[in-house]
Amino acid sequence: MNESGETLLASPRPSNNNATVAKGYVDDLGGIKNLGNVVNPRINLNEANHFVFNLTANSNIGISNWVRAGKSSVIVVLRLICLQAF
Repeated sequence: MNESGETLLASPRPSNNNATVAKGYVDDLGGIKNLGNVVNPRINLNEANHFVFNLTANSNIGISNWVRAGKSSVIVVLRLICLQAF
């Protein structure tokens, strides 16, 4: 609710720089994205807030869309022994 008593609703894709609306959009991005069994996974921060996957061979993890940096995320890596680079 703003100072005028109007209720603010988050749009599906905010176009202004209203921190409340933008935060609502990011928080609605989703829960956990399970990538399953992977080699060299590529994590896209526009797809979810949290990720889980199982490395099946020696792998490098790549992350894209860092523009969301600053928002908390969790990346769960199973078979971490296969991780070569992050």
